[in-house]
Amino acid sequence: KAEAHRPAYDDLARSLTANPDDPAALDALIRAAASDNRIGDAQSFLADLASDPDHTPAKLALSRVLASQGNVNEAIRIPFSVLQANPSNVPALEQLASVLSDVGDSARLEPVAIRLVKEAPKSAWSHYYAASLFFLQNRNDLALQAARNAVTIDPAHAKAHNLIGACLANLGRRDEARTAFETSIKADPRESGTYTNLANLELQSGNRTLAIRYFAEALTVDPNSQTARDGLAGIR
Repeated sequence: KAEAHRPAYDDLARSLTANPDDPAALDALIRAAASDNRIGDAQSFLADLASDPDHTPAKLALSRVLASQGNVNEAIRIPFSVLQANPSNVPALEQLASVLSDVGDSARLEPVAIRLVKEAPKSAWSHYYAASLFFLQNRNDLALQAARNAVTIDPAHAKAHNLIGACLANLGRRDEARTAFETSIKADPRESGTYTNLANLELQSGNRTLAIRYFAEALTVDPNSQTARDGLAGIR
């Protein structure tokens, strides 16, 4: 939380060596690695942990890293193999949904999102991925409702607030969209995609100075964000 990413990464790696199945530590390791440009180190470390068949959380964390590096096929294969052994594994369904929604594969996302809502109807993530599916299908009203269902369950769900903002922006409700993006950032200031969305909204509103600021914030959080780089280049 002090943004001392290098020592944080080292401490988290030691922690995960002792307990490879700690989801909070796995998530924090990936965040620290991204902020310190050590994604390659994280991938190698998680691959070692995931080599043990019993370390399912480490496998799913490795899938996240692979997806962030553009290795989509392998990122999909990992949760899919977990689901072959255990079709009701909710974390594996969530990771598979995450990869599919990020690449915009609504056809393959649809059965996964349906399964998630069935297996975990009280999970905010289930409703978030349902909202992601509707958003990809350009069904903004349904996406907005599903995303609001997610924040009803978890008011601090940053990604759901971000998606609410995206839906509202598509519906031309820019002031409400801005509020949703700002709420998302307050919930999770380390999510670069929200800054990018807010930057694009400000750019569409003619606020170039604010757009530059938010694209820069996105790159501060994730120096590898090509979307933010492209956004800044477009303004210049």
